[in-house]
Amino acid sequence: MDGKAKDDHTPEQRAADLPPLDDNERWLPIEAAHRRRDERICDGHLATFDLGKLLAQGDLPCMARSRITGERILVAPTDWTDRIKLMWSGKDSGLDVAYRPHPEDRDSNVLKWASGEWVYYVSQPHLDRIWPPRGSEEPVLAVLQRERQIGKHLNTPSPEQIRQMVGLPEAVSSRQKRKRGQKLLLSKDQVKRGKAFYCGLLKKDSSWADQREASAKKVLEELKFGVSWVTVKRRIIEPVLNKKQRAK
Repeated sequence: MDGKAKDDHTPEQRAADLPPLDDNERWLPIEAAHRRRDERICDGHLATFDLGKLLAQGDLPCMARSRITGERILVAPTDWTDRIKLMWSGKDSGLDVAYRPHPEDRDSNVLKWASGEWVYYVSQPHLDRIWPPRGSEEPVLAVLQRERQIGKHLNTPSPEQIRQMVGLPEAVSSRQKRKRGQKLLLSKDQVKRGKAFYCGLLKKDSSWADQREASAKKVLEELKFGVSWVTVKRRIIEPVLNKKQRAK
């Protein structure tokens, strides 16, 4: 594994280098770490294996932030072997974090997604020592842009600012896409995050169930998906309410 620099640092030194949990500049979305490895070995599944091994060994510190409360917690290395695991389903679905099933659970065969409740980040100083960055930063830009869209969790620069910093071409706006006839749709990942956010709203205040249009606009306001509220209502709000109605 690339990472000779990792062997030159003791556990004590690595702990001393740990950024504060609220240090927005030095925590990188976990997807960016996966993409960095994937670019080098050209295999998303092996990149997931390598990244999971670093996390479980404690070589790469990980922080998680609640989508509901905004709370930041340090993820223990043992969590990656006992409670959660990385899941890679291909470039279309991307990287996810799932809870590990327990045999005593009746629905132990059903995957439960931790990434629907938490956003995961890794320490960039540690990552840079293990897998130093190289080449274009466009993949990292894409991850940061997505993380910004789900709630500005780490106060990252805007996509336009990042493009200017790394010299990338100007992004195409949603309005320009409409003019060019490109259909704007929600990805599976956006739908999943939108449903998680909406379920959080319902948990706090059940009256949102009677305000479908307002709920859709609230989701758009917070997550900034770049589609119409009608699309959010159809793909996120109504399926969640229908599922809850069937469960009664």
